[in-house]
Amino acid sequence: MNSMKKKEFIRIVAVCICWSGLFPFSLWAQDAVQPLSLDDKRIAFREGVNLLEKKKYEKAYQQFLSLHNRYDELQDYVSYFLAFSLKQQGNDLEALAAFQEFLSQFPSHPLSDEVRFLVADILFESEKYAEALPLYQHVSKSSIGRTADVLYKLGVTLMYTQNTQKAVPILHTLVTTYPGSRHVKPAQAALRELLKSHPELTPVHTETTLLDYANALSRARLYSSAIKQYSFFQAQYPNSERIGESELGLAEAYFRLGQTTRGMKKLEETVAHYRESQPNVAAKALYTIGMKHWYADRNRQAKRVMQRIVKEFRATEWSDNAHYVLGRIYQSSRDYQAAAQWYASLYKRHAESSFAEEALWRAGWSWYIALHFPKAVEAFSQGIVISPDGEYAGESLYWKGRALERQTKNDAALTTYRQIMAAFPGNYYAIRTQDRLTVLQAAMENNQRSFQASPEFQALLAEFSQTLPFRISQEIEPHIAKSIELHHVQHDAFAQKEVEWVRMLLERHFTNEPNAESQALSLYVLGRLYSHIRLYLPAIQLVPKIERILTTANIQGFPYNRKRLSYPLDYWELIRRYASSNQLDPFLVAGIIRQESAYNPTARSSANARGLMQILPTTGRRVAKQIGLKNFRTANLYDPETSIALGTAYLAGLIEQFDGDVFRAVAGYNAGPKATNKWWPAGGKADSEEITENITYRETRNYVKHVLRNQYNYRVIYGDLPNE
Repeated sequence: MNSMKKKEFIRIVAVCICWSGLFPFSLWAQDAVQPLSLDDKRIAFREGVNLLEKKKYEKAYQQFLSLHNRYDELQDYVSYFLAFSLKQQGNDLEALAAFQEFLSQFPSHPLSDEVRFLVADILFESEKYAEALPLYQHVSKSSIGRTADVLYKLGVTLMYTQNTQKAVPILHTLVTTYPGSRHVKPAQAALRELLKSHPELTPVHTETTLLDYANALSRARLYSSAIKQYSFFQAQYPNSERIGESELGLAEAYFRLGQTTRGMKKLEETVAHYRESQPNVAAKALYTIGMKHWYADRNRQAKRVMQRIVKEFRATEWSDNAHYVLGRIYQSSRDYQAAAQWYASLYKRHAESSFAEEALWRAGWSWYIALHFPKAVEAFSQGIVISPDGEYAGESLYWKGRALERQTKNDAALTTYRQIMAAFPGNYYAIRTQDRLTVLQAAMENNQRSFQASPEFQALLAEFSQTLPFRISQEIEPHIAKSIELHHVQHDAFAQKEVEWVRMLLERHFTNEPNAESQALSLYVLGRLYSHIRLYLPAIQLVPKIERILTTANIQGFPYNRKRLSYPLDYWELIRRYASSNQLDPFLVAGIIRQESAYNPTARSSANARGLMQILPTTGRRVAKQIGLKNFRTANLYDPETSIALGTAYLAGLIEQFDGDVFRAVAGYNAGPKATNKWWPAGGKADSEEITENITYRETRNYVKHVLRNQYNYRVIYGDLPNE
């Protein structure tokens, strides 16, 4: 063995000895190991992660090495990051030994599949395909993600291990299902080589596979390629029953490429060609033409197209869609009587349609705005009967009450309002109902459900542990502790993996031993755990699941407070301070933050809005200049204080711009102030409550209702917090 190989061998052996725990490798670097406080360990761990993020891998390795066998609370994660640091340095042999030791020590771990993938990659790069194969096969069945990466490497590994018969379909699946992947070109090259030697394995193309591939190309936004594939499909299968479907896909690809005239022509040709043979395809093409007009605010053309669908294609599934759009068109043009008639016709002709409940709500609303209050009450009542717990039940009850008031039927209105208070406490319409009860000078019954208890978190865990079998309790407790410790070192992504692991273990337990109340309690504890580590959105999302379990099992008196879980509050001092300086209700600000980011300071939307209050960079720069915030950079939007300072200043400006109209200001915060001109009249008195129902953007309409609901619930739940 030459001297270089000998040194490398000694180093690898040393790493293996270190990882096997025979002696602490860190002792090589220092004669005596000083004990570290928990705070010191957390600081050192955070610094290691920061060094990794800065790509200073050698320093990161040394940092984690200093924690090896000294940070019992996160020893597994120290081990992972040590191995990861080695891999990032290019020390693959040492990294391999370290990762394999990790899997030996922690075969069932939130990171075990990730580690298997990394081990497989090292073996793959070292051309040890036979060893990599079972790891890729295992990972391909897991929920690790990276599907295209795994498929490519699994396919190539199969190829190099002479498993050609299995390699071909896997590589073909990658190419046809994930055409936007960076692995497609090398996968295609590998396929060509394989099929050159084994032509008998050439995949058989069918109507389904060719059309599915075209659709996959379109989903991947490879529209030029999609157009070629749709055309190829049509040439190969000119008599296919799915030709019409391909024509629709082809037209949409033209539109996506900006070839609007060509897209419209293709749709018109499809209508004419398939009118008799495939009326559903023709109707869909015509409906697509109508929607293109509607989205472009060409309501007259859209109306003609939708009326044609109702007349010529009444028996197709697109007739109810056309009825719905016609109602929306008449409603937006303020012809409310015609709108109501179209909505009523939709329900009458298509009572099973997915639009049925909304159609009755919109019919009632249109009659209400048209001042036909008896008809409004009739439509609202019908909607409540067919769907008492539906999406539109709250608004139907509320506006039924308002319509009864307008007929001076106050006793009937009061009965309706009290139904809302009983059925939808804390809902936007329950809040509006309280105002109506005040107007009617009716005694307000307190139908808010008791908030129950919110025990201290550790006490809750101890109580929960007593309800579980000892084995399950012992299994989940370390993961709960690790999630909390990972939060302390600011690694919330891995903290969330630990919570999800706990959830998986509990779900497995309750599958074998179903118990509704215990299941509800487990979800509540998970929600509290998410909140404890400041991951509020998954906690909020668990509350409806808890409520469904309790309702389905008819469980009364569940003793734990779900309201605080559903309405988390963080950064209160910042909210209070900046709300006060901008003369805002702090609970309105809290309600906006919940709706915008669920208190996640690193949130980023598809529209590029960032931070707690989801400020766009352009808005941030403008408002920063207005309030004298110096040295503003886009990255500052992720800073909680900067986000709240800018968001409150922007909101206060909107409220001032709209003469104190909070409804309109909140709508402007979501859709932009100019968009509100579509819904609020230029001058004169406006009923913002009614206008909110007429907001044409569903997202903005619901946003206003949700924010104002949030504001109310935050005030009720946290009203005793200091506001000065």
